[in-house]
Amino acid sequence: MDHYNSSRHCRWHRVAFNRLNVAIFVVALGIYGISRVTSFPAMLPSSLGGHFHDLLATPVLLSATNLWIIACRRSNLVLVRLTPILALSITAGLFWEFITPLYRASTSDILDLLAYSVGGLIYFFVLRVFKQLPNKTAHPTAGNVLL
Repeated sequence: MDHYNSSRHCRWHRVAFNRLNVAIFVVALGIYGISRVTSFPAMLPSSLGGHFHDLLATPVLLSATNLWIIACRRSNLVLVRLTPILALSITAGLFWEFITPLYRASTSDILDLLAYSVGGLIYFFVLRVFKQLPNKTAHPTAGNVLL
């Protein structure tokens, strides 16, 4: 385990981390669903409106990935550091923007790649903000997971 994942550097309660990822997944997917049936993206500035769904896709992907990793009982692999979060965000963005158009009718847009990266940054900062909040439901010695 590297020094970034040491117990003194980064300790989360397993249930709190799972709940946070479920919440991120549901909220981002909910906002996406609402924006698909309303004209919400049209209310954004034109530079953001076309990239709003791309920005939401990354937190959905990252939270689902972390939930899957935990379900597979590989909590040492969860994505909590900036480098792996951005690596997955950019890799997924490159695939969606440059590989997907080869087999599906879509166009490549470099600004979409930026939106995926910003979505990854938002996910990272949400994790950091909620990590700083005290967990009143956690027992200090039970159920902790190193992340």
